[in-house]
Amino acid sequence: MKKACERNPELSNLLVDPEFAKEIIHRQSAWRRVVCLAINSDISTPGMSASLAYFDTYRREGLSANLVQAQRDYFGAHTYERTDMSGSFHTEWFKIAKHLKI
Repeated sequence: MKKACERNPELSNLLVDPEFAKEIIHRQSAWRRVVCLAINSDISTPGMSASLAYFDTYRREGLSANLVQAQRDYFGAHTYERTDMSGSFHTEWFKIAKHLKI
C-alpha cells in the first residue's frame, strides 16, 4: 500500500494501482475461499466479507445502482431504467413471486 501511494501520491483508490490490483486479482481465489469457509463455519468476518463485496462491486459497471433501482421499485413502485432499452419500467414483483411460489 505504501509503495502504491509513493508511486502516485494522488492515487484515488488502491485498486487502480496496477501492481496492487495485480496482487489482489492474483490472490482473490484464496480470499473467496477464506470468506466461504468462515461463512460455512458460522464465523463472522464482516471486514473480509464487506471488502470482498466492495472489490466485486468496484469492478462491475452499474451493479450497485441497478440493484438499488430494483429494490426501490419492489418496495415502492419507483420504476427503474434498463440497460438494454430506454425508458422507465415498473415490474409487479409480488405477482412474479406468487407465480414462482417464492
